[in-house]
Amino acid sequence: MQAQGCENSHWHMTYDEAVGGVVTVSSEIGQPIHKIANRGVLLWKDLDNRIFSITNPEKRLKALQSSRQEIISRLNSDYAKPWLAVNSSGVSVDIEDLTYSECLHRLVKLMYVYSQKRRIDESYKKRVIAFANRFRERFEPCSDYDMSESWDPALHLDEFLNCHLGASTELLYLEEVSYFIALCRTRGEKPVNFILRLDNDFETWFKKDSL
Repeated sequence: MQAQGCENSHWHMTYDEAVGGVVTVSSEIGQPIHKIANRGVLLWKDLDNRIFSITNPEKRLKALQSSRQEIISRLNSDYAKPWLAVNSSGVSVDIEDLTYSECLHRLVKLMYVYSQKRRIDESYKKRVIAFANRFRERFEPCSDYDMSESWDPALHLDEFLNCHLGASTELLYLEEVSYFIALCRTRGEKPVNFILRLDNDFETWFKKDSL
């Protein structure tokens, strides 16, 4: 995208709309930040105006839920952090509606760059392995499956899933959902690169690590 930029005298106009390819949004800590007005940032600006500006938690949640399908669709098409809970049929659902296999597949897909054979961040591998180990507590492997230190979820995912019968049909238990959300909130590590829920923490999920 080519951003023309704007004159110093026009900066104040970017608080209301894009000017010269630049628009001002509210950062995670509530401070104005100037960004290139691409699709993702225009979604950010729209949510600042329509959703994040609502201070009452109940009213904000109601506004989120009333625009649920639109927001999820725009996250998937326009934003750097897509909606996590997409099932094997390509349908956006709630995380509770994913099977164990679907959740692990989606995690690896979003956290590993297959074209470059690298993961986005090493802490992401730790999270995927932690969730895979949770698998093993829930499903008995069909053989003495080896998860040594060299085990890589991106390279060995299919054989891992094939060895855990039931993982492709069993929906996530509520205990696993809570565990997974806590795993995604681990402090001191890179924030996750997807959106988990449309809840009162949505602004944090959306804006965290945006730079």
